Amino acid sequence: MAINSLQRLDYHTVSEAMAYCDTGSFLSPSCDSKTAKARRLLYTPAFNQGGMQMNDELFRHTQTVDRSSDDSAINGRTPTDPTQNEVAPQQEGDVILDRFEVKRFLGSGAFGFVFLAYDMDLDRLVAIKKPSQRMLSQLGNIDQLIREARTVAQLDHENIVPVYDTLSAPDGSCYIISKFVRGQDLRSLLLQGRPGMPKIVKTIKDVAFALHHAHLNAIVHCDIKPANIMLDDNGKAHVTDFGIAFNLKACLQDTASDGTPAYMSPEQTQEQNKSLDGRSDVYSLGIVLYELLCGQLPFSGETRTELVNNILSANARPPRQIDDSIPRIIETICLKAMARDPAQRYTTALDMARDLEQYAGYDPKPIDVSMVDVPPELNKLIEELSENTHDIWAVQRYQDGWKLGDVRNDSHKTHPCLIAYEQLPESEKQYDRATVLGTIKGMLALGYTIEKKN
Repeated sequence: MAINSLQRLDYHTVSEAMAYCDTGSFLSPSCDSKTAKARRLLYTPAFNQGGMQMNDELFRHTQTVDRSSDDSAINGRTPTDPTQNEVAPQQEGDVILDRFEVKRFLGSGAFGFVFLAYDMDLDRLVAIKKPSQRMLSQLGNIDQLIREARTVAQLDHENIVPVYDTLSAPDGSCYIISKFVRGQDLRSLLLQGRPGMPKIVKTIKDVAFALHHAHLNAIVHCDIKPANIMLDDNGKAHVTDFGIAFNLKACLQDTASDGTPAYMSPEQTQEQNKSLDGRSDVYSLGIVLYELLCGQLPFSGETRTELVNNILSANARPPRQIDDSIPRIIETICLKAMARDPAQRYTTALDMARDLEQYAGYDPKPIDVSMVDVPPELNKLIEELSENTHDIWAVQRYQDGWKLGDVRNDSHKTHPCLIAYEQLPESEKQYDRATVLGTIKGMLALGYTIEKKN
């Protein structure tokens, strides 16, 4: 393919490609032994019983700044860019290592700079990341960085953006070469409005499968958020930023102050000195699912401190209180994934993926009950079940934070009140009766019989 024809393909905006700018951190280039140990801990007894337990700083990480999103509105401050005092080292037309022709500067993030480039040897477009001078000074051992990134590049999954190679330059710098995905990130999609339920479920399911693959290889992403999930032109999800390592211990404080913690797990915040495992990624994915379902994040705050405090102590509003068209099973999956206590979450991302897969494969068929007659002797049962239905519904809503009151008000799910069944107006009782009656008719239509035990 000629370079001239490639020019026509170079139409991606910065917002579409900024997912390459932020860096997930999984490895510590200063600790060979820890890294080797982590890779040996693929399946420990603790993992089999309750998730991977990697009890060192290897996987502790804080969120990096994402300039392509509007997350700054969440904590009332403007994120800073660690590279803002540096000039992009390459410009359009420059050739890197006599092989990669820079087509466009895509952006910068906590790790450094990102370029779209043409690989003249293999005739393809690639994304190239180069560490900033600030990051290089903190990395220390650049050779170790290259070795670790090449190890992470062994991840081979259809929903993970692959790292092709990590190359060093004579001047001591290095370049990380990744696949370039044509499409848009999930953040851009969110700005266009809430996707349909099938697309939401498929996207989160595919990301969960990708995360499970990484976790099996002792890698925790630690930066799952919409900007790090790319959707290609066919709508297929790709997780980005697997494969860039930096000295987490040296950079922890800086990245924490730069970024927003909106998608961090409670154990990932600096306020909790806990080791991370794959369940931290599950939590972050649950937050992404919540945002896709509700069009908003579960926790907010005027300052970073307030936001972190809410993550650690506040209860998220159940999605169905915001939009009761959300399927109950999807709400259950979402809330389980983002449980504050890691022990209450999915043990593995695979478990979450399978629940989503099971929902996606469920295709209920409508039942014609128009010709089904209910025997009069079932009228008492219908009344009893109607009251039970209301009581069960009320208990669930009470656990969700609804309050007791004089009038039932659930029209907008803003200030709901609960009252006893006998206090309901007849029109409300009739609504509950209709629900029970429809269920009984459906059972009779399917051939079931209803009998009272002696």
